[in-house]
Order: sequence, then structure tokens, then C-alpha cells
Amino acid sequence: MSGLLSIIAVCCVLVFAYANNRPHDYSDYSIRITSLDKNERLNTPNLLRRVVGSKLLRVVGERNFASSEEGVVIRARNERTVEQIKERLLNEGLNEYYKVEETFKTSPDYQRYINKVNTGDTTYHNYTQLYTFLTEMNNLYPNMTEIFTIGQSVEQRNLYGIRINTQNRSQVVFSDQVNAPIPKPKVKYIGNIHGDETVGREILIHFIRDILMQYQTNGRIQKLLDSIDLYIVPSINPDGFELAQRENKNDVDMNRNFPDFITGDSEVVQPEVKAIKNWLSENTFVLSVSFHGGAVVVNYPLDGLPNGQNYNAYNEEAKTSEDNFFVQLSKSYAKAHSSMSESTEFHQGITNGAAWYPLYGGMQDYNYFYENCPEFTIELSDTKRPPAADLLGYYDENKEALVVFLENSYKAIGGLVMEHPSLDLVQVPCNITFETNDVTVHSSGSWNYTLPLKQRDNGFYYKLLLPASYNLTLSCEGMMKKTHNNIAVKALDDKPIVKNWVVSRTKM
Repeated sequence: MSGLLSIIAVCCVLVFAYANNRPHDYSDYSIRITSLDKNERLNTPNLLRRVVGSKLLRVVGERNFASSEEGVVIRARNERTVEQIKERLLNEGLNEYYKVEETFKTSPDYQRYINKVNTGDTTYHNYTQLYTFLTEMNNLYPNMTEIFTIGQSVEQRNLYGIRINTQNRSQVVFSDQVNAPIPKPKVKYIGNIHGDETVGREILIHFIRDILMQYQTNGRIQKLLDSIDLYIVPSINPDGFELAQRENKNDVDMNRNFPDFITGDSEVVQPEVKAIKNWLSENTFVLSVSFHGGAVVVNYPLDGLPNGQNYNAYNEEAKTSEDNFFVQLSKSYAKAHSSMSESTEFHQGITNGAAWYPLYGGMQDYNYFYENCPEFTIELSDTKRPPAADLLGYYDENKEALVVFLENSYKAIGGLVMEHPSLDLVQVPCNITFETNDVTVHSSGSWNYTLPLKQRDNGFYYKLLLPASYNLTLSCEGMMKKTHNNIAVKALDDKPIVKNWVVSRTKM
């Protein structure tokens, strides 16, 4: 093992020498060192601290080293460095105990893109380039990412996304004398439902790159990604983007094509909308954003007026029972944005959807009423398709807000519902009612919300909440009711309050 430490130290120095002069954050080559002893794990950060010291580790950072259950990854500047590392390991006789393999080499096209980004010269990503980018990220971070598609567009383009879920895939908690692993809550960022509103698509690409790159060295990003199961779909209207039009290939506005609790179902549901609906029916998301363009504001539910009118002469708001919650989360994004909260058009940079202008068949209200997922529509730019040279500037305006908004997922109550005495996860329909008399949650001083548990949830619930004290009541089909009282969600909470339930069947 001491030989391995020496080799890694030499590798660190070699890579650090290149790192000082490199023009970008991504290496062209990398190798992985894995132990042939399946019981031995290599912990890169600890090894490096002992060998080269914390100061050098901070300087080199995530650029050149990554650790996982699979071993030590050392990123090098060029192919010759990789060969030198292999030769040194062979000369030390460590090849009998450790396997060395080249794991990744970036494509020339992607390397040119990275160089442009770092010199401020970036371009829009077309459909092929977007897929190439996601693939490159998956190749660089295979233990943290997964490429998926939720379906296809009219022209058979895949609706690609990337799932970012770190090795720390669950939180171990204690409740009701039960030690149970709790799944991480699913959250999503969606872009480009309108094909000609392009800024969201591009800032999500930069956001993906940044949070993956910073995971090893930025404690805040590490905590965030260790706490949530993040899904990002940069474009759900790839045909519209390629055609530079708002609608999809069938000339249908997809953000008017969802089922609506006021106006009902659309006559012809578009394939992209069907794909989104199917995806949502298979996953329970607890927080969502759809990114748009044409203004600079956070839009929150409801979008439609109860009377179904299309004109709102008096800017009447259409509020949900969680209006205070939506307002506070909207403000969190607007305040973290470089200028949104200072808007002269929208007070504090936020607006109720219907008060701005009513719409029906939108994805935002569909998420909330049909899937119990609070979704926000965030408008990023007055110009729908600005020059490519301005894209990095838009990302800089939003990058802090993108993180802050996801951190709202910490303020929640969640847990598992299990059956006594087996502790099997409950599979029957359940409802959990949250109640509080806190006026910060509802101005009337009396508020309740019932969260349904569906079969897909597998006994897991998670509800984002404003700071207050809550009483919870669980009702499951064929089970005895149960309560948890005076559960406090606090403003400074940086992790959810976990309350598991163990419930018994009613006696026949």
C-alpha cells in the first residue's frame, strides 16, 4: 500500500504541473486504479491529504482526482502522462495488486466547446450537440449520472435528460424505533417547452457542467446533490428548437395541451405531452421548474382563473391553498438572481400566473393538480432567443438562484409508512394530512393539506413546507389512523424532518 501512496503522490505532482497552465477544467485523458482485492476501497481524498497535504489538494481539486467505490481516478493532461503513470505502476510491481485502465478521452468536438466556454465564446447546442454534451458528462461522471429519455417528439427526436444522483443515495434516520433508509426526494428542472425560448435550455447545460465539476470540492454543492435526486431535461421541445418556433412540429403550443382542472382535456394530445405525462405518472417529484423566456420573473400557480375566462381585466389572482408557500419559494429565486427582485414590472420579481395573464392546459397547473408537484415557471430573459454571445451572461445571472431554489427541498417532512409487525412498506392507498394554525402558512390561521400516497411511492412520502409547527394524520385503507403532533419545521433547517410511521391493520 505504501508503494501505491508513492505512485499517487508522483501522479499528483505530474498532473498539478500541467494543471497550472491548462486552459480548461476538463482533462483530455483519465485512468482508473482499482484494487484486485474486492474488499479494499481506495479513498482518494484521504490518501491525497496524507501524501501531498490539504493545500495542494485544494489547488488541484476536483479537476484531477475523483473517488468512488470503483477506485482512484487520476485525470491527466495528455496521453503521454497516462503512459508514464502506467509505466511507473508497472515498474513498482503494483500491477499484480491493482488494475490500471484508461477510462475516458474527450472528443475533439467537445474539447473545442470547452475551450470556447472558458474564453467566453459559446454557441447554442443543437439536438446532436446536446446529446453529445450529456453523453460526455455521463462519461466523465459515470457514478453520479444517468442519461435517460422520457419519450420522443413528433419528428422522433428523443427527449433526453440527465439524472444526477450521488453515491450517497439515502439518508439513514430513526423514528418509531425503526432504522430505515429514506429515499432522496426527486426534483426536476425542465427547459425549452417553447422552442423559441432558448435561454433555459442553455443555462441548464452550464448548470449541469458546473455542479458535476464542483461536487468534489464545493461542500455546498456536495450537500445539495447528496440530499436530492435531480432530473434535468434541457429541452422537451427539440423539434421547436430546431425550427426556431414556439410550437412543436405540429404547430401546437405544448404549454396549452395538458389536461386542465378547469377546461378539461385537450382534443389531441401531442406526443411530447404524452411522454411528459407518462414520465410524471411513474415518478413522484416534490419540486419542479419549467424555464421560459420573454420576461424576467418567477410565475407561480395558479395559471387559470376558476371561471375559465381568458381575460383578467383586474389582475385577479388565482390562489392555491398553499399560496404563501408559492410566494416564499418564488421570492427565494428572485432574490438570489442578480436583478430579478428589482424588477419595475413585477413586484419583487414574482407574479401569480393568472394575475399576469390566464392560461389553460399549462404544464405548471397540471403538475400541481394532477401530480401533487409544486411547479414554477421561471422567465429568464426579455429576449426569447438572444445572441449566443450573451448566454454565459444569462447563466451568471441565474447560477446562484438555481442552487438556492433547490435548497428549498431541505425544509420538509418526509419518511416511510410501514406495516406492523412486519415493517413491510405499505402498498395500500394512504393519505397524510398536514395541519397548522400558523398565520405565516395561511393568513386565516387555519391550514391543512392532504398528500396522497400512490402505489409508485412504495410507502415513501415527502412534503415541502414553510417553517411552522405541524400536526400530521395518517389514514391508510384497512389500517388504523395514526398521528404525529407538533412537528416543527424551522427556517434554518438544512435537512428534512423525518417521521416514519408503523401502522397496524384494523381488527376484523
